[in-house]
Amino acid sequence: MTETTPRLPNEANTSYWKDVRERAGGRGSVFGERMPDGRFSDIAAKLLPRLFSKKSILDLHKEAGHVEDWDNLVDLSTMQAARARALGELAGMPNWSQPMENGSMGHNLRKRKELEVTREANKKGTSPLAAVKPILAEVPKALKDAGFSRKIRRLASAPRGYAPQLIEVDRIVRKWEKTGRISNRNAAYLAVHYVSDLASGPTGTDWVTPSKRGSNEQIVYNVVDTRAEENNEKVDYTGIIQEIAAELQGTPLEGMNTHDAMAMLSHKIEDIFAPMIEKNIGRSVNPRKIPEMIDQKIREKIEQV
Repeated sequence: MTETTPRLPNEANTSYWKDVRERAGGRGSVFGERMPDGRFSDIAAKLLPRLFSKKSILDLHKEAGHVEDWDNLVDLSTMQAARARALGELAGMPNWSQPMENGSMGHNLRKRKELEVTREANKKGTSPLAAVKPILAEVPKALKDAGFSRKIRRLASAPRGYAPQLIEVDRIVRKWEKTGRISNRNAAYLAVHYVSDLASGPTGTDWVTPSKRGSNEQIVYNVVDTRAEENNEKVDYTGIIQEIAAELQGTPLEGMNTHDAMAMLSHKIEDIFAPMIEKNIGRSVNPRKIPEMIDQKIREKIEQV
């Protein structure tokens, strides 16, 4: 892989999106659409700014062995970073787009080990959640050691379906439901959590599946629901789903499994972001169409450069 220099935070958005179109493609893909030369993961170093770090997040993915052997994780993380940036732009959060982007790119830094220990625990009949927790604790430490701010580290913790993340998302959502207000700090946390719930296709890097309409023409079903259904059918997740459900007892999410809770919360996040997007773009927004709006934003940016 050719070494590249990550872009600095103050460089123009047009340069950012130009890198997406010029450098992505080849045997990989850009959100399900093939491009001329190279591979999608090759854009990561230019796609993400250093943002006050001593290392780029791509360097950390390299150290974790993701670039050479598990490059699909870099593709997935880069896709989520681009979606986080697009959602930030749609919602009128320009000062948070890059932190959201870095948080999305950074959350999978130990995904390889996370999957490996989960599968091993399932084979042995031991607790997958107990095996995973020490691995998850390595992510904020790796980001801190690389010079990333507390803001980035908090955002990198958001995109997961474990009990602490679900409880925090639910707390923020309930506060919004009560007050009708949300800080940019908490909106950014919700956004990074939300875009991780939009993964589509076998490797999670396809364009989102189109929303579906009911008989009354109201959109009732989108990629969030599709993903929950698919994840609920995965045997690898059975043990850890039960353990997370146990940790949710005594909370407002008691009685829900992790995937159904994520879907429910993601739809509430859509309800929060819809008026923010409406205010920014000046037209009405159906909350369930937000996944498609995010991907359309990415398509438009790629075509503009």
